[in-house]
This record gives sequence, structure tokens and C-alpha cells, in this order.
Amino acid sequence: MCVCGGFVWKINILDVLIIVIWLIMVSRTERGYDLVAPVYDFAESPFEVFYFRDMRKEILSMVSGRVLEVGVGTGRNVPFYPDGVEIVGIDFSENMLERARGKAVERGLSNARFIRMDARNMVFPDDCFDTVFSTFVFCACSDPVVAVREMVRVCKPSGRVLLLEHMGSTGLLGRLFIGFINPFMQVFLDEDLNKRWDVELRKEGFNIVKTRDVLGDYIKLIELEGTH
Repeated sequence: MCVCGGFVWKINILDVLIIVIWLIMVSRTERGYDLVAPVYDFAESPFEVFYFRDMRKEILSMVSGRVLEVGVGTGRNVPFYPDGVEIVGIDFSENMLERARGKAVERGLSNARFIRMDARNMVFPDDCFDTVFSTFVFCACSDPVVAVREMVRVCKPSGRVLLLEHMGSTGLLGRLFIGFINPFMQVFLDEDLNKRWDVELRKEGFNIVKTRDVLGDYIKLIELEGTH
């Protein structure tokens, strides 16, 4: 519940969903993400608390060496960055990056830096990171396949590319959930949540080392070879 100027606003899940839908409508572009950055964490907080937080901990436990996070956003993963590794986070929204930097300062991290950059056209040289990862980025990227090619390019041949993504489900509950929100995603983001990214990436010629179901088969962890 929020109190502002004597006005009491009871925040419930419907309020949050309305904000999320609004975010979806405006946030596919750099300008859109700059606009929604101040409320982005609040809008996603229910999903973060109940689902995403543990997933983030898991993927961050798998990184090592020199690490690149693609689509760092407001820094949702920053609290779980491991000590002793150098981490670079990129995003195309400066306002989102400012929030990520703030989280790094709160943690007292000296091993992380954040750069404004398009994931589809990175300025890094080939083979310069030991681990490259992203979490729930495909729906915010207009061409995920191009972004993944760049992720593989900048990853060392001996390294690993880790993708935590939502995708089409074969289970009843997953199909019902996706069936409910997919029309919004298709209209406002031109994104089809029924895509099976493990299948799509194989079709595009990527070498998938393994996949693992994280939440049913709706959210998967995909590991790619760092070869190109």
C-alpha cells in the first residue's frame, strides 16, 4: 500500500499486471526502456520473488573467468555476481544501466562494469570472454539469432554461452499461460512465445551442448559451444 498526499493506493496483482502490459507496449525500443527504467523492477517484482530469483542464482553459479552479461537491464543478476571474476554487462538503455551500476555500488563490487551497447553489434573482439550469458532477453531483442551469433563470436572456443529463456510449452498449464499472454506479446512486441528456442537455434546451425528444463518446459537453460 502506498500513501501519497493523503491518497491511499492499495497495490495488488492487477495493478502490477497493468503496469507490466504498459511496459510491454512501450519497452521494445531503447527510448522505451529508458522511459520505464524507474518502475521496471517494481513491475516485475512478483515474478522475481516467486520464480526468477532462484533461476538467476543458478545460472550465476555456472559462470567463470572473464564474463559478459548480455541485456543486463536494471541489474537483476548483479546481487548474484560471484566474487573473483571480471564481469562486463551490456544493454542498449543507459537508464537501465544506471540502475545496474547502482546495484553494483550497493554490493561494493569492483569487478563489474556496465557499457551501453547493442547486443546485435558488439564492439568486442572475437574470443575474449570465458562465459557469455543472458537471462530473459530474447523478448526484448528484435533479432535474437543475430544477438546469439554475436555472443558465440565473443566467447572463447573453450568457453560457454548460457541462455535462460522462456519458450513454447508442451504442458497443459504452460500452453494455457502462453495462450493468455501471447496475443499481447505478438501485438506489442512482435514476439511469439510459442517459439522453441532450442529448436530454432539448432535450425540456425548453433551447436547446443545441452538444455535443461528450469520451470516445466516453459523456461529452459540452453548451453551453446563457444565456437564459431
